[in-house]
Amino acid sequence: MSINIDQVGPEILRTILPGVKALSFTRLPEGKTVRGTWKVEIKNNQPLVLQQLTQRMDEKSTFPRLEYNGPWFHKQMDEVKIVKTPKHYYSHSGKHVLDLDSRKWRILEYLEDNRPNIIEPSTAFLLGELLSKIHAIVLSCQPPYSGDLHPFQEVKHEFENTDTSMVPLNIMEQARRWVRQAETIPVLGKCICHGDTKLENWLFKKNSPYALVDLDLVHIGNPCTDVGDLLRSLVKHALKTKQCENLLISSFLKGYEKLSQSEGLACLSHVWARLTMRRILWAANGRPEAINDLKSDFEYATKLCLID
Repeated sequence: MSINIDQVGPEILRTILPGVKALSFTRLPEGKTVRGTWKVEIKNNQPLVLQQLTQRMDEKSTFPRLEYNGPWFHKQMDEVKIVKTPKHYYSHSGKHVLDLDSRKWRILEYLEDNRPNIIEPSTAFLLGELLSKIHAIVLSCQPPYSGDLHPFQEVKHEFENTDTSMVPLNIMEQARRWVRQAETIPVLGKCICHGDTKLENWLFKKNSPYALVDLDLVHIGNPCTDVGDLLRSLVKHALKTKQCENLLISSFLKGYEKLSQSEGLACLSHVWARLTMRRILWAANGRPEAINDLKSDFEYATKLCLID
């Protein structure tokens, strides 16, 4: 059922921010936990972001991270001033996520993004530097919701015990080979992790990253998963823009400093193989469009020699 945001939006704003008057709502891109994102122009004030959250959200893991860990991460970043993150607005009842008519909504600070069309090696270096600083933070307190995010062995167990007969045999054979090769990952100890470090979640000013959004998967875990996720995004960007992917990888790792080239590639392969298993599980559970993503994943992984 479609939403008339011009009717619903002002009511939600009044519930969370009484006295705020919306002038217009402009649709923005959104991620998997979000059904709709709008930039809200406010009379005599800075713009806001209004989001409607997906109904398929996992109430036991994703929702607690979104409700509690996102705001907690914003507070940590506000104290150390490494990257800017969006402020979360709360209702009078103290809730960040608001239930209205069986739909979940939230309001965030709007942050400008002037991202370059091409990510240069110097920008990849800065991304590595910023992520390394985030991972090095000494926490004064733990996040409200604990627990690793999609551990490899947990996903692998589900992968091995699910009927995947609807997935083409050649794709399953490649996936199993990749999973065997990518099982091990460097261990750097546990620290604060963003959980979804792809390029789309970094915001830019003057070609430099300055902010990090989409805080819904923040957790304490192995930082190599953050590294692998961002490297995967850089590789896909390089191939799309016809750049040298290995140059972006090495530039990022120089900025990050804690991992060698081979260790960085191990992180990339580990995270990508885990995503491959999850895509196969999505296909097995009635989302056949995931197969197309798998085909492009194998193409990239073969090019980078991540699969023998």
